[in-house]
Amino acid sequence: MLDIAEVCFVRMADILIKQGVTVREAFAKYSIPEMLPESKTVLELLVPEAFFEACRVELKIKEFSDLEAACLMRVLAKPELENSVILNEFALIMENFGVPLLDGTISDEEEFIAEGQEKPFQYDLKRIDEEGIQLLEQVAKFLLKEYMHPREFFGKMVKNNHEVKGKKENGDEKVFKVDVLAIKDFYLKVKIANIKKTLAENESLNKELCLDPVVHPTFFNMKTFVRALEDIAEVE
Repeated sequence: MLDIAEVCFVRMADILIKQGVTVREAFAKYSIPEMLPESKTVLELLVPEAFFEACRVELKIKEFSDLEAACLMRVLAKPELENSVILNEFALIMENFGVPLLDGTISDEEEFIAEGQEKPFQYDLKRIDEEGIQLLEQVAKFLLKEYMHPREFFGKMVKNNHEVKGKKENGDEKVFKVDVLAIKDFYLKVKIANIKKTLAENESLNKELCLDPVVHPTFFNMKTFVRALEDIAEVE
């Protein structure tokens, strides 16, 4: 079942990548927002008919076989939501097959090396104190519950392709395009979402996940930040 669904995901991802569109751009207009009474969460849902209609119209996939359709629904459909597909969850799955979650979020593939440093800064969650780890766990739990990717949660607060001076591994100077999130915006957003009660910052968390603790201490490197949350989420 999973193997057949994966083949379908690969096929869909290939089409989306070639078209240069995200899952949201292709499927959002077929979804219906619905609030879950117990959590007050608003989810964008695709009933099975709408999901396959989007595949036919937007992806030009004439049809899936009965077996392929059944396997896709077994993986994606939520029985407790009348077998609807959660758009955000589908987008997260497709991101694993190379489809960007949001348009314009592909930054410099080369790892950023700050001026004055010999190699890319590597974070270590063990260097973050207990309070900082607890905050990351709370953010990870919130995002898992809401079926949201960090980029979607922080939205326009993330500055894509932010230009910062650094150097290549051979020592030559280079201007990197890096996706960054201002640390002050991180604390503001988690407070607004009621994940954290105050705007008080955690120094060890800031130092470990920032773009560079010496040269660029006021920005999180979004790539590093997402990796850290993924490390936490795997445990959760």
